[in-house]
Amino acid sequence: MNLFVPETSDDKYLQNILKGRAQEHTIKLLLLGIGESGKSTLFKQLKILYGDYEMSDSEMEEVRSVIFSNIVDNMQILLAQCNEFGLSGELIHTDAWKMLRRAATIDEEIGAAITSLWSETKIQETWNRRSEFFVLDSAAYFFDNIARISAPDYMNKCSYSDQDKKQYQQDFLYARTQTKNVHVERLKINDIRFEFIDVGGQKSERRRWIPFFGHVTVVLFVVSLSDFDTAVPENPGINR
Repeated sequence: MNLFVPETSDDKYLQNILKGRAQEHTIKLLLLGIGESGKSTLFKQLKILYGDYEMSDSEMEEVRSVIFSNIVDNMQILLAQCNEFGLSGELIHTDAWKMLRRAATIDEEIGAAITSLWSETKIQETWNRRSEFFVLDSAAYFFDNIARISAPDYMNKCSYSDQDKKQYQQDFLYARTQTKNVHVERLKINDIRFEFIDVGGQKSERRRWIPFFGHVTVVLFVVSLSDFDTAVPENPGINR
């Protein structure tokens, strides 16, 4: 369903303020939120939509490594929780389970093992209980695309088609790595200069927020809609 929200006089007033300030200086936006709330994903989407963003070979290598780690780590989490729930005794692909417990990266053999495990009824039952433990929501996307991702030429070709680039950007959005330190991106949107500041959301990173409050135009506090029944990464016993 598409909803049309009419532009109000307040909207126009805000736009005029932003345009006026843009002529004077850059609009600075600080992205805040707890870990896994989606700040960095929003940050990456802005870079793709409004920046001249195309991954270099070194960036692809880094993103590929993050994706491989996300896949292995989260399948290992599912296997551990499957065992915790008393369901692992009913797994059919026990060889694949043993292989994943030792895996550190992704190749075609590991990809086939993940495909087998992801198709298991008990793994799906464990996944459906993910509000009881911490696992990345994006893991399902990577498990569903494991055949493509485990191919030897994944993000490792001599040249890339437009379709490759678009697909890799999508993978990049789903990849998750913990934000540490401070990341700044400067973009120009509708002739207005913006500076987006992304900071880590984990408790250990929140002390870095303080210096920015006095030097930004807007604070965006990001919340994930799927967080209402999930636990915080730092303490699985506390609701997000």
